[in-house]
Amino acid sequence: MSFFNVKKAAVAYESEPMKGNIERLADFDAFHCLLSGSLGTSIKLKEKYPCLPVEYLDWLKVCDGGLLFDTVLLSSKGHDDKLNLDFDTYEDMNSEDAHSEFNLPEGYIVFAMRSYGDPICFNSGDQGGKVYLWDVENGEFSDIWDSFADWLTEEIDDAIRLIAEDALTPLEIKLGGDCDE
Repeated sequence: MSFFNVKKAAVAYESEPMKGNIERLADFDAFHCLLSGSLGTSIKLKEKYPCLPVEYLDWLKVCDGGLLFDTVLLSSKGHDDKLNLDFDTYEDMNSEDAHSEFNLPEGYIVFAMRSYGDPICFNSGDQGGKVYLWDVENGEFSDIWDSFADWLTEEIDDAIRLIAEDALTPLEIKLGGDCDE
């Protein structure tokens, strides 16, 4: 694996809102640690979770998880030897034990985790691709976005605001220069 390839993502996304999201990820590269995705990752996860929205499967072709500012996107691999970093995986966060710990209703597939421990997921019965934030403490959904692109746009908007307020700092692993391949 390697770091998120902005050039590859820019070619994959030529229309809004994802085109703008990719540009903003490039602008704030030092504040996230995303991994490069692949067609193989998309195919592998579609086989395991056939109800994942097409929009998200397309994202997996350019991004296989990592740290999206202060939110963890799950990865297909738990460790990257090249980067010598560990990542949370779909397998770990979608296990029976994890779902029980979250008290997450049946039929939801976790794809990301908030820094404070709330899972972000898709509903396997919802073909529309809505994104759900499960509030572990209150045992209910606290936010719903119409699409993965809407969710990603809001994540980036929130991160830019936090960066402006000096609430997020650049990641040490990214300060060594251009990490894009």
